[in-house]
Amino acid sequence: MGVECLLDLLANRIAKNYGNKVIRIRTNKNAIGRITKRIDPEKRNHVILYEEIDRCLYDLVVNTFPYATIYGARELCHQVPVCFKVLAGEFCIK
Repeated sequence: MGVECLLDLLANRIAKNYGNKVIRIRTNKNAIGRITKRIDPEKRNHVILYEEIDRCLYDLVVNTFPYATIYGARELCHQVPVCFKVLAGEFCIK
């Protein structure tokens, strides 16, 4: 199974708790704007990044939405898709 499928499974698991808001970002294009429109201040927000992001964009997301948990994934090679349940900044491009 690929990274997108793993992230979908993670997002679906998080969404089962009705106190959670899952925001799926499939491309980095205008990511901040799309996250801003979807953030729900009444719920626990979880941002799922389907693409790797550069360090500047990651820092911007974290500083703008410090109360949101950010998840992401990357493939180590075409045979080993890996999903990390850690902050995206730990594997973003430096």
